[in-house]
Amino acid sequence: MLDRLCLHILPEIHQKIQWFDLESRSMKRILLTTPYPNLYGISLYNIQTETAIGLFTGKLDLCLIVDGRKTFVDGNDLKINIINHMSKLYEFTFNIRSSSRFYNEVNLSSNEYMQEIFRNFKDKQIIHYVDCFPKEKEARCLIYSYPYKLNNYYGVANNFSGGILQCVRKVSLFDERV
Repeated sequence: MLDRLCLHILPEIHQKIQWFDLESRSMKRILLTTPYPNLYGISLYNIQTETAIGLFTGKLDLCLIVDGRKTFVDGNDLKINIINHMSKLYEFTFNIRSSSRFYNEVNLSSNEYMQEIFRNFKDKQIIHYVDCFPKEKEARCLIYSYPYKLNNYYGVANNFSGGILQCVRKVSLFDERV
């Protein structure tokens, strides 16, 4: 199936492709099949840390969505598991959205704590907020670097902190009070 994709399908549609969702073992073959002039994003699955470190040098725009953990992805996770491994990174923008049905409000990170974690990001403002939805028994955490670069913003809730999101073209709203 991968042969057919790379030999017949991709060369026919390569100019129309804007986004790829790829597994790491087929990534190289697919990306080297043909030029993709309109490609602006790639999601990678099942990628080893060493492979990711080799790929992400210089500039990285990261969009990470994590559901089902007992804790949120927070600044410590980002620093320990990503930033500390990428010493050649000179520009880093990110959007991290995580949700948990196991939340405990006592363990939620404060804005002050998040700003302290990101104090070395002198050229970026870090936005962090948590939405708790008691009826859904769920909490959602969003951390992103500002200015926001993605073209979508999903799951906006009533406590949205504001800001101008110049690149956003698609928005979805979640409000359990409706």
